[in-house]
Amino acid sequence: MLNDIYQVSDAGMTAIIDTTSRQVIYATQQDWYLKGQSLDACMEGILNAKRNDIDAGFFKIYDKHAECIIVYDLIDHSDWYTVKVIPEKEIIAKLFHASIMVLLLMLFCFIVLLALVVYMISYYTKNIRILKNEVRNISDDNLELSVEIHSNDEVEALFLDFKQMLERIRHLIEKVKFTEKEKHQSELRALQYQINPHFMYNTLNTIKYLAQLGGNRNITEVTDNFMELMYINMHEKSMITV
Repeated sequence: MLNDIYQVSDAGMTAIIDTTSRQVIYATQQDWYLKGQSLDACMEGILNAKRNDIDAGFFKIYDKHAECIIVYDLIDHSDWYTVKVIPEKEIIAKLFHASIMVLLLMLFCFIVLLALVVYMISYYTKNIRILKNEVRNISDDNLELSVEIHSNDEVEALFLDFKQMLERIRHLIEKVKFTEKEKHQSELRALQYQINPHFMYNTLNTIKYLAQLGGNRNITEVTDNFMELMYINMHEKSMITV
C-alpha cells in the first residue's frame, strides 16, 4: 500500500520514520539515505522541531556522500513523519535547468517583442518613408506628388501642407514666367518706340536737306521745326519755351 502511495519518479527518496523508535518504517529506495549518521542527524532535526511544536518544515543534513535537504511533515494522530530526502546537488541542477528554461523563455519573449516593435515601427513609419521618397523626387521639372496619403494622423497633415506648398510654388513659377515674358515684350516695345522716332527724325532730316538743295525754304523751315519738336519729345523734356 505504501509503495502505491509513495510511488514517485522524481529525484530523492520518500520515507516514513518513527520518532519514538527512531527507525525507518518505510523508504522508496534502499540505499545510503537515512542510515547511520545521516539518520541520526535527520532524527535530531525532526525531534527539535517536534519539541518546538513544529509539525512540518525542512532543514539540511550533511552526509559523507552529499548534502541533503530534508523536508518533513507529521502524519496526524501518530509519531510518524513523512520525510522527503533530496540531494542538494539535484536541487541545484533542477534550479539551474529551470533558470536556463526561464532565460530561454525570456529570450524568446524578447525576440518576439523586438519583432513586434520592429513591425509596429515599420507600420507606423511607412507613410513617412513614402513621403520622404516623394520629396527626393521633387525637382524643377517635377512639382507633383504621385501618391496620396490618407492616414488621419500627423503624417497626412504634413503631406497636405507639403502638397499645398508645391501648389504655391507652381503658381509662383508661372507668375514669374509670365512677368518675365511681359517684361521682355515691354523692353522690345520700348526699343521699338526708340527706333521709330530716330528713323522718322533721320527721314525728316533727309527731306530738309533735299528741300534746301531745291531752294524750298518753306519746306525747310517746317521740317526743321517739326524735327525740333520730335527732338524735344525724344528727350522727354517737360518744359518747352513758347
